[in-house]
Amino acid sequence: NQNLKITHIAEDEVFLVAKVNVLEKYARSNYALTEALRTSTINLKNFKDIPIAGNNIGSSFTNLINHYLDSQNINQNIIFSVSDYELQIKICSQNDVISFCPKSVLGIVFEENKLHPPERELKIFRLHQMESHLRLDLVMHREMHLSRFKREFIKIFKNSILNNMQMIDHMVDTDENNRKTTIS
Repeated sequence: NQNLKITHIAEDEVFLVAKVNVLEKYARSNYALTEALRTSTINLKNFKDIPIAGNNIGSSFTNLINHYLDSQNINQNIIFSVSDYELQIKICSQNDVISFCPKSVLGIVFEENKLHPPERELKIFRLHQMESHLRLDLVMHREMHLSRFKREFIKIFKNSILNNMQMIDHMVDTDENNRKTTIS
């Protein structure tokens, strides 16, 4: 729309979170699970009818996930949908379901894992052949006047998101390196 001004904030990568015992239960082979744990990348074709705690229908995130699953010919076994990532992650940690999460909320996974013993921790996986990202944009009317305060807010908001994503990148990298060391 020509009346809108779009300010790009960030690209938000999509991850899958799951407990190892859930993946083990739905893996088509031991190799599928071992490979996912070794590489921190999961190929969902190697898991059968795994139950999913999904996002609400119609969200851009859900549309992105649906497109990915359809492109991979993966049958969706969505048990329920909820729009709150913190609740999705808590449900994942307490039940036999997986969930998809954008990178920007993975900090919640690390916090949730502090509440559980290592064997019940949620693991974070990249998605095999997932090339699309969720685009985070600030959209406003083109004619909207931005006071100095609003411009400063947008700058702080953008920096806050980028700093959060850098911190999460570091946490994910550390988790992947620890996992590789444990498996080797």
